[in-house]
Amino acid sequence: MKNENKSKEIFDKIHGHKLNLVKPKNDIRETIIENIEKKDDVDIPKNDLEVSVVLAHIKTKKQKDILTKCLSSIKTEKILSCNSVIDTDIQTMTDWCIYNNKNELLFQSQYKDYNVRYYQWKTDENGNVKTIDGDFEHGYAVYNLIKNGLLFAKSIGKEIVHVINYDYIVSPTIIQKNSNLLLENDMVLYEFGDYTNAHSTAFFSGKVDSLLKFFQFYNNKKEYYSDYDIKDGQSFIIEGKFWKFYKQNPAKILKKSTLELKNDPDTTIDILSIFDF
Repeated sequence: MKNENKSKEIFDKIHGHKLNLVKPKNDIRETIIENIEKKDDVDIPKNDLEVSVVLAHIKTKKQKDILTKCLSSIKTEKILSCNSVIDTDIQTMTDWCIYNNKNELLFQSQYKDYNVRYYQWKTDENGNVKTIDGDFEHGYAVYNLIKNGLLFAKSIGKEIVHVINYDYIVSPTIIQKNSNLLLENDMVLYEFGDYTNAHSTAFFSGKVDSLLKFFQFYNNKKEYYSDYDIKDGQSFIIEGKFWKFYKQNPAKILKKSTLELKNDPDTTIDILSIFDF
């Protein structure tokens, strides 16, 4: 139970919410999406050496609509890295589209094979929190989407990459600021408020070669989950692995807080719950 409480504390600090059994209302998030469409275009100069890599796994119309808004908001060239079949009208919104037909989730039935365990916390109608085994863990699948995008970016001569999960609408001004910061830094990474032992993998910027040191570190699922140690509080989720790697392999990192993204009027993050992926 001690380990469960430790992992719950870390999970809640990063994701900021629990999964409720009561069905949430969608009207607030839908209003946000509609308002994004109304914002004026921002004139941002293009850099031939930079590109944005958008991560996506699309199963529903709602997810497709969110991806459309994400792609529309990006002023740099775009690589879409996905592990689901993407409609042609979405592909034409990108400069390159990479499709990997493997979505390498780790399912609950496989936990014992990899000697791992991942928890979810559900709150019932009476406010009681229940700890259950999660149906799956998606860290390695996300890791591969990012790696594929970075490797392709490097192959076409790109040096600077902005990685954006498809349910993030990031202001072009923030992306431009990050590009400028990379003139003197290897990466611009985001921490979760006062919790500093993890880096967001939903949005970050960096030099391709510096990022690939981590995103080529694991060659397969077995390696990725081999250093699982829930007691240390870092190695059981991808955000913790990201942080821990660069703690052990220092780079010139400028750290920011996800609060900066949340407080930006032209940026919307976490449009979907992580359990929608």
